[in-house]
Amino acid sequence: MKNVYYTLAAILLLMLAGVFYYVDPATSDLYPSCLFHKFTGLQCPGCGSQRAIHAILNGRFSEAAHDNLLLVISLPFLLAYIGSTARGILMAKGPGTPFQFNLTMRLIAGAAIIAFWVIRNIY
Repeated sequence: MKNVYYTLAAILLLMLAGVFYYVDPATSDLYPSCLFHKFTGLQCPGCGSQRAIHAILNGRFSEAAHDNLLLVISLPFLLAYIGSTARGILMAKGPGTPFQFNLTMRLIAGAAIIAFWVIRNIY
């Protein structure tokens, strides 16, 4: 039964990627706007992620880096995690993966996100 949920999640992810590929967040009202930016005028760590995903899916990596550099830098790690999880599921071992985020990695990632948040609002 778990595999059905994973299959549905994969289908949903592919459909979402299709929407991001075809619909430009910069020109569409389909996507939600950032409430933090709306109320403070500052950019959160996720600001620009929708535009960056659209640019990546369309092969415009320098534009994606301009929209949200943190997303572009973290993409290989995210893809490795997703791939490792998918491999575990396909090999009937469950979602447990050899690519685990231990406490040190989580603290480093949190510090990187906070540093990115501060730096992008200073410059």
